Amino acid sequence: RLGARPGTPASLLADGAVRAAVAASPDAEDPDALAGAVLDLLQAHLARWEGGAALDAARDVAARLPWLGDLALPDEEDELAPANALALPGSLAARALEAEEVGLVHPDLVAERGAAALVAAGVLDAPAAVLLPLVTAGAGQEEPGGAAGGHDVAAALPGWDDFCDHLAAVADALAGQGAGAGDAPAGDVVTGDVVAAHVFLASNTSRKAELTV
Repeated sequence: RLGARPGTPASLLADGAVRAAVAASPDAEDPDALAGAVLDLLQAHLARWEGGAALDAARDVAARLPWLGDLALPDEEDELAPANALALPGSLAARALEAEEVGLVHPDLVAERGAAALVAAGVLDAPAAVLLPLVTAGAGQEEPGGAAGGHDVAAALPGWDDFCDHLAAVADALAGQGAGAGDAPAGDVVTGDVVAAHVFLASNTSRKAELTV
């Protein structure tokens, strides 16, 4: 076709038709086939990396294309759930996050596709941080605009009040790790391995900017 260009996995993943298909995946005639096609593209894109580098590249894809997290995937009970509502079995996310909030992706899918492709699709392998610039935890929350420079913190980050209480409760434990209370992860609801979650976020250079809240 005149003007046609060869497609790469990255360019196909960025195509609007793929995004629309992902959004509609829970109601697709064959969700497994649709998920397989998207995961094929992700595996092809990540094929140039190995090991930890592949996981880093996968997290980059998930950050750049967050809508991939809407992809319907089977959980451990073979029920469909959005990729970003699932964690890798045995991962830090599975250990640290509330089981009521985050399920586990089906182990057969992990064995078939590998961790990197699933992480690229939005499956959690570790707690995700949320960056709210210029927010001071626990201070100025009653004032109009508060310390968030006009941001409605409670609306932007569900569970913010509980998180502030959590900061106070774990401050001493974090101090023992050489970190301040303001450095605790603020994204998913962390109830399990809190210190391990904090150490992961603090040691991941791509996420250090997300730790100050």
